[in-house]
Amino acid sequence: MVVNHSPPTSGIFFRYEIPRKLVHLLVGSLILQAYTHGISPPQIATWNLHALLFFTGVDMLRHHSPAFNAGHHSIFGCLMRPKESARYNSLVWYLLGTYLALVLFPTDVGLVGVLILCYSDPAAAMVGRGFAGHSRYLRTGKSVVGTLAAGVVGGVIGVVFWGDTSAEASFMFTGRLEVCSGWGVSGNWAVGILGVVSGLVAAGSEFVDVWGCDDNLVIPMMSSLGLWGFLCVFGGGVRWRESLRI
Repeated sequence: MVVNHSPPTSGIFFRYEIPRKLVHLLVGSLILQAYTHGISPPQIATWNLHALLFFTGVDMLRHHSPAFNAGHHSIFGCLMRPKESARYNSLVWYLLGTYLALVLFPTDVGLVGVLILCYSDPAAAMVGRGFAGHSRYLRTGKSVVGTLAAGVVGGVIGVVFWGDTSAEASFMFTGRLEVCSGWGVSGNWAVGILGVVSGLVAAGSEFVDVWGCDDNLVIPMMSSLGLWGFLCVFGGGVRWRESLRI
């Protein structure tokens, strides 16, 4: 049985969950650096899986040992929300979501889905909390300005990633979008359209509630699924069965 050792929640530092957001940004930066230095997404996913198994084990131990739970909170309490004192840590869902996105989807789609979680989600949270009194709410905990912030950052991620990264054999996007039979766009126009789509799926995955699942699982999966679906239709002859890794 877990003893409730709720982490502190007062002050700007905890109100904006700065430690949690820094972890999001750090993980995203590490994944991006690993990929740009030639480490393949399957290898990154393997490291991710090892971390997932380790932290799942830590959380299981925390839920069965009050003494361990107290020590855990004394060190990592600043990274946890009060409700996580009696639940599994969001880090477990974060690692699971990023792992599934990397192993199930094509390289570019999975990576962008992960980067949306790492960068768009913190942007949505910071902006949403900062302007909480000046924005309407789409649903509990999800404001209009926060969702828009997620969309803007998601769009930037899409443009920067596909605009600066050379297409690989494992990429779904090969530089051209087929709008209709015999007519399409390529180059900067195609990247720009894909950036808009990335922004839309980032905002949508930030807003949607999937049976109460943790955002850290929902966002990378829904973002990757949305991008994958778009490229299946407009990616220029991409076969959806061949594009998935399953």
